[in-house]
This record gives sequence, structure tokens and C-alpha cells, in this order.
Amino acid sequence: MRHNSLFILLTLAVGLAATSAFAEGDDIWRRNGYEKISIYWTKGGKKTLLKEWYLAELGQWKLDGRAEKDPVTGQMVTWSGPRMSKLVDIALRGMNLHDRGTVDILVVRSNDGREVAVPRAVVRKYPLILALMKNGNLLESQNKPFKTIVPWTSMSSIKETPFPLNKYFVAGVKEIELANAAEKFGKFVLSKRSDPVALRGERVFRWSCMGCHETAPKKFLRDSFQITQNDAIKTKHSSIGSYMPPLSGNDVRGVNSYLDAFLREQRILNSE
Repeated sequence: MRHNSLFILLTLAVGLAATSAFAEGDDIWRRNGYEKISIYWTKGGKKTLLKEWYLAELGQWKLDGRAEKDPVTGQMVTWSGPRMSKLVDIALRGMNLHDRGTVDILVVRSNDGREVAVPRAVVRKYPLILALMKNGNLLESQNKPFKTIVPWTSMSSIKETPFPLNKYFVAGVKEIELANAAEKFGKFVLSKRSDPVALRGERVFRWSCMGCHETAPKKFLRDSFQITQNDAIKTKHSSIGSYMPPLSGNDVRGVNSYLDAFLREQRILNSE
């Protein structure tokens, strides 16, 4: 009941804000650079703005409320916000069918420079949200206006996917880039496409490994070259206590095969 009352108050507040050229809260955001979220489309290196929303606009949408465990604190938190799939669908409405069909990743960027690539298929299948509220309070009050939330507690089936779900919780989101994975990660694609084991590993590397190692993928590739046993990847990750996506034996063998093939192709093993 308390949450419902807070939600009603929020809806009334954002409605008034929208009709009065933004309320005081939005002025605070504007002064701090957190006033809106933008969605872009990238093709051929060209970045095109598709849509922008202010809090006052998003607050008038139907908001999903989800109770999920915070990956940092481990505490259960109730988050409220619009579904990310709806944001993407609206942003893509003005594009032709061909270009829409090429979008298969969402690159989520935060105010502090963090960047995470989320498969569009995950956003389509599972109800990820862009949270505006935490436990009934606006995230603006914590100086982090938008946060992406994954239903990894409320929907246990998502934990069966080979994705680094904990990395998809991004605070202080400022923009979302819609892009094509092959174009975005083209430099990590194998030239020789004849080995099905290595190609499987390429897919796992792109979606599972790079979710955590996106800041220095070439260094990660070089450091990982010495991994030769099929269970070494799982052993290393379990020893540092990080969240590890559920990879099968075939997935791990594929990653090892990919690492070997890619590093030999690119001749970067002994590079700086």
C-alpha cells in the first residue's frame, strides 16, 4: 500500500513537471548533467540520435516494479521503471525494417564512463527495466537518475543463460547505443570460419567474456592464451569469487579454441 501511494504521488508529480517546463527536481538534474537519457543508433561509425526522454516523461509511463537482489550489496531491492524493450521499440520506429533488423546489441553507457554491451535478444526475452525509483524513492536523490535492472532474482531461468548478468546492472545511465555486434566487435572476429568449435567459442567470448573484460580485451586475450585445460576458466573465476555465467564443457573448449585461433591470426601474442 505504501509503495502504491508513493507511485501515485510520483505520477502526479511528474505530470505537473511535464506541464510546467520541468519542476525543481529536473533543474537539479540539469545543473548536474543528469537530466535525460538518450538513445542512439550507430552504423558505419556514424552515430545518430533517435530519441531522448526526461524523467518527467518516463515517469508518466506504466512502470514495472521488480524485487531483485542488488549485485553489490546482496540486499533485496524494489526497483520501478519502464521496460527497456519498450524504450528500444519506440526509438526504432522511424527506421526501415532492414536497419531495424541489424540491431542486435544495446551498448549501455554511464555518466562515469562505464560501457556494457547487452544482447538485444536478452532485452526482448526478459523484462529488464530502466529504473527511476529504488524502494519508493527517486534515484535522482542519490545523484544516479537511471539504472538498468536485470530480473535475475524474480526470474531464475535467466541465470541459465551464458551472460554476465551482474555486469548488466549499470548505474547512472546517460545513453544507450543501438548497434550491430558484428560491426561493433569486428576486430575480434575470426577470419577463418571453418572450425565450428572455434566459432562457438567466438560467440561465447563476445557475449560472456567481454561482458567483464570489455575495457582491455586484447590484454585479456594474451593473458588467457596459457589456458589449456577445459576446466581452467571455471577454476580461475571461482577462485576470485566473481559471478560466472553457466558455461558448458563445450563452451569452455570453444573459448580455448577461439583464443588459440584468434591470437595466432592476429599475431598479437608477443605485442605490447
